[in-house]
This record gives sequence, C-alpha cells and structure tokens, in this order.
Amino acid sequence: MSRLTPYQLTQKIYCAMRYRCENPKCESYPNYGGRGIKVCERWNTLDMFIHDMGLQPRGLTLDRKDNDGNYEPGNCRWVTRTVSNRNKRGVKNLTFRGETLCAAEWAQRFGLSSQTLSMRLKRGLSLEAALTMPTVRKFLGGDHIVSELERRVAEAEHRAEEAERENRLLRQLLQGKAA
Repeated sequence: MSRLTPYQLTQKIYCAMRYRCENPKCESYPNYGGRGIKVCERWNTLDMFIHDMGLQPRGLTLDRKDNDGNYEPGNCRWVTRTVSNRNKRGVKNLTFRGETLCAAEWAQRFGLSSQTLSMRLKRGLSLEAALTMPTVRKFLGGDHIVSELERRVAEAEHRAEEAERENRLLRQLLQGKAA
C-alpha cells in the first residue's frame, strides 16, 4: 500500500469539500450544500485552495471556524480531529465564569469524564456544581464509596497516625537511653 503524498491528500480533501457542497447526490449534501454552505469562487481551482491553505499537514483535517459559514480563506483552518469534532453543529457550548467551551473541553479541564459532566447536567445540577463537585469513586480499601476528597483526608489521617506511632517509638528509645 503506497502512502499518498501531501499534495494527493490535499487534493482528496479539496475534492470531498467540493463534492459535499455542490453535488445533491452526495450523502453529506444535506448538511453542507443543502444548508447553503458553498465553496468560495476563489477556490474554484485546487491551486488557489493550496495557495491560501497550504498543503494538508499530516494528521490534520480541514475545519470551518464558523460551521454555518462557507469554505473560504478567513473561515477555514487545518486542525486535529478532536478540535474538528468539538466544532460541529450538534456540540453544546457552555459558558462558565465568562468563558465558553464545549462540554468535553470543560470536562477535560476539570478532570471529569464527558459522561460524568453530562449526567450531572441532566440531573439538574448547575454548571458550576457539575464541574466542581468531587468525583465519587470506589475506595481501594473496601466496597464502600467515598468522594475523592474524603479519600485524600483518610490517607492524610493514616499518614498522621503512622507518624505519631513512629514518634512514640522514638521517644521510648530516647527515654530508655537516658535511664
């Protein structure tokens, strides 16, 4: 199997972009051309597309910043699949403390799974509560469930008890030597 050259990869993406915007027989046409998404006149040739966008960097995909906007120089960029997936029409954006991100980005930022954040919001929690509530996990030492914060407190108390036992032993040793 031969690998495609950067030019061939870019050509493939270019043709797919034109096809989904211009051909009503394309399965994706209703989501692109059918919604009025067009390819700008400037990009009627692959050469002009490459002039404006450059060759496709390996591992990146073509994305429209405004997914209701056209394929045109000011609205297109090469991004990772993750960034592209977070910039789709169905993705719900959430605003917290003046910043707007998609739910997956908020979950990642707060160390949550997307599923945990989604379930918390479905249960009616505010966005702040859903993001900042400690995650509940199984405690490694038993079958009961405690929050991550409770687990940390328990570990700290255990370390403090061990340190106290060690201090008692050291005091006893010192008293024995002094006698």
